[in-house]
This record gives sequence, C-alpha cells and structure tokens, in this order.
Amino acid sequence: MKKLKFNYEIVILLILPIIIFFFKNPLVSWLEGDFENIYFIYNTLLTANYITPSVIDYPGNSSFSINSFFLKLVSFFDKSIIIDLKDITLSSDPVANFNKIYNYLKFLQLFYSLIAFICFYKIIIYFNADSKIALCISLLLLISNQYLDNIQRYRFDFESVTFYFISTFFLLYGSNYKKKILPFCISGFFLCMSLFSKILTLPLFLIIPALFYFKKYKSLNIFVKEILINRDSIIIFFTINLLMIFYSILNSFEIMYFISNN
Repeated sequence: MKKLKFNYEIVILLILPIIIFFFKNPLVSWLEGDFENIYFIYNTLLTANYITPSVIDYPGNSSFSINSFFLKLVSFFDKSIIIDLKDITLSSDPVANFNKIYNYLKFLQLFYSLIAFICFYKIIIYFNADSKIALCISLLLLISNQYLDNIQRYRFDFESVTFYFISTFFLLYGSNYKKKILPFCISGFFLCMSLFSKILTLPLFLIIPALFYFKKYKSLNIFVKEILINRDSIIIFFTINLLMIFYSILNSFEIMYFISNN
C-alpha cells in the first residue's frame, strides 16, 4: 500500500495566510478601514433580498451572489444574524448586526486567499518546478504589498484573482487528461466568475497562451537562463530598478513594492 506523502509546503501555505490575516485584521468594526466595507456589504444585502445592485464599475455580480448565499447559510445556523432589510431597520442594534456580517464576510475572504495560494502553488508545480521553488514563489505573493493591502480591507480583488487561479488551474491540468470536457467547463465557469467579479482580471488571461508554450516546449528554464539572467538583460533590469528607486523616493512609494514587483 502506497503511503501518503506529507506535503509541508501546502501546510505552510495554509498556516501563514491565517496568521497574517489575524495579525492584520482586528475585526472590530465594519466601519474600520475603508468606505468599501459599506459599499460591498450594502450591495450584498441588496442581493440577499433579491434586489439587483446598481453597480456599474465592478460589476461584482458573482461576488455579491456568493456572499448573499453565504450569509443566508450562516443565518440558518446563527439566528442572531439579520439579513432581511425590513428586519434590519427595526433592529435595536443594527451596528452589532453589521459587525457580525462584516466578520463573516472577512472569514470568507480568508477562505478565498487560502484557495488562491494552493492553486497558485499547483500552477507553478505544473511547470515541473521543484516544490521548494514553488513554495518560495508563493511566499513572495504572500508577502507582497498588494496582498497585505487587500487582506486588510474587504474588497473583491482577491476574490476575483482566486477565481482566475482556479480557472487557470483546471485549464492547465485538464489539458493533460483524456476527458477534458469537465475540467474545461469548470475552468470556463470560474473564468466567468472572475470577470463578473472584477473585469480588471481580463489581462491576466492573456498570460495563459504563454503558460502552454512554456509547458509544451519545456522552455521555462531556457527563458530564465537566456533572458532573466542574461548579461544584457541584467543591465537593463538594474537600470530600470535604479530609475524606479529614484521615482519612489520622490513619490514616497514603499520599498515593498520593489520586492513584490521584482
């Protein structure tokens, strides 16, 4: 009988985001942080009450729908949660109710981030990368300023990119199986979920043809050796970074942006 191999990389990618999440999120009030808390909770409650939000800039439909379903499921077990708009207006302590809704939605955001890191790690492994290298690249995403900023606020950015990672995961791994219809359908479903959550993820899908190219011709290592660590490329790379450093000093950018973007 084949023994199950303990994957400590997956354990790390499950534990560290949770630690960072609780360190960065005191989860005190739904009014803390950004005005977007109010914006997203309001539109989630509208969706839960079968009212179409008049959102034109996100559009956020898939996230509002999932969040409303999640709150309905939570309210079935936690009777103190009020999601009916009429009952909320008659509530004696609506602030406490909104705080509970905010906390539950933040935990859903944590769940999204865990799924995103696992999928991202698996996508790196898809290129036959060493598990330790895949872990290090995933940790760079974890400590990036973009992640640390988004995990502190209730936003749809990480939900959308999670749907993107899931879509890409099923597309890449489904291409290796004989029965491709199911994984491709799942990939297409989460593609739509990602775009209907935040349309700005669309450019990320332009990366997919390059992913198939690197996998087919096994040229990822060649790309690293001949381009990323090529002498001429390194000169250009450091020149650009030097200009970025001066630009950041003048505009008060955080140094973490250089680490994560590089």
